[in-house]
Amino acid sequence: MNALTAEQVDAMVIRIITLIDAMVGVIEEENALLAEGLPASLSEVVGRKASLAAELEQWTLAVRQRKLRLETADPELCAWMRRRGADLQTAMEENVARLEAAILASRRRIEAVMRAMRDQMAERGAYQANGRVAAAARATHAGMVGRIA
Repeated sequence: MNALTAEQVDAMVIRIITLIDAMVGVIEEENALLAEGLPASLSEVVGRKASLAAELEQWTLAVRQRKLRLETADPELCAWMRRRGADLQTAMEENVARLEAAILASRRRIEAVMRAMRDQMAERGAYQANGRVAAAARATHAGMVGRIA
């Protein structure tokens, strides 16, 4: 990216803005899924987000390494890019908060299931030396099967 014309730099800035806009859209979509209680990790959103993040990282690195010199870009385009970057930051902050809440909720569900399993095992009683469930536990289990059927 040596000796780029102002037009080439402007085109690259427009590409960065387009990527930022796409990333904001994907993050907002993921936030909506998380707000509904859906597992965002199961959606195609995560793959798109990772792909966009990788490309944005490449552009950021080019700017940091001064391979893309933004001072030669149109000042209005740079201002637009900064505004969209701020919008991306806001969306990402909300995304992190929603992801943390979803992780906490998942942990609580897992803990509740584990607690119920431990309680159920305690109710059934211990296994006998021959590996069979104690008689009281069999009766409890048989009673539960009868209620389920």
